[in-house]
Amino acid sequence: MWEYKFWGKRLDNGEWVYGDLANIAVSSLGLAIVTGCDEGFAEDTVLCIITIKTMQHPYFSNAEPYAIIENEYHIVDPVTVGQFIGQRDANSVEIYEGNIVKSDDSNWGYGGDYDKKHDGYLYTAVPSIDKLLSGECDGLFKNYQWYKSCEVVGNIHDNPNLLEVAE
Repeated sequence: MWEYKFWGKRLDNGEWVYGDLANIAVSSLGLAIVTGCDEGFAEDTVLCIITIKTMQHPYFSNAEPYAIIENEYHIVDPVTVGQFIGQRDANSVEIYEGNIVKSDDSNWGYGGDYDKKHDGYLYTAVPSIDKLLSGECDGLFKNYQWYKSCEVVGNIHDNPNLLEVAE
């Protein structure tokens, strides 16, 4: 089963958040979630990641697991939003669009638009899910189980220097 999760960098404090993606209409009356419709709203919309937290209800024991669910929304920079690709790296870290993964270059060495050699490793930006599913990728991503031999080491927003060629 596909797990739909997203990540994005918060505008208020620069932290990365993970959860559901939503467009939120901002009006003088407050916030409203906009689902599947871009027309009919005069208000500005902001892109948010909604996180869901569950906690044990204070009046019940762990044997009676009644949970309190809290939703928090975080306004994120739209440029930084990426989707979970449904796979984990060699260390069981979730892989998102825009992550940078490291692999031993001796195993791959294909080159390609995103590949740059650096210290004997190949540092590669994870493309969009659309490209991964359509087979439009080259280099490392042509291998069916590429994610099993890689390690997430950063992302294109915080660590673009990882994609530069070492001199």
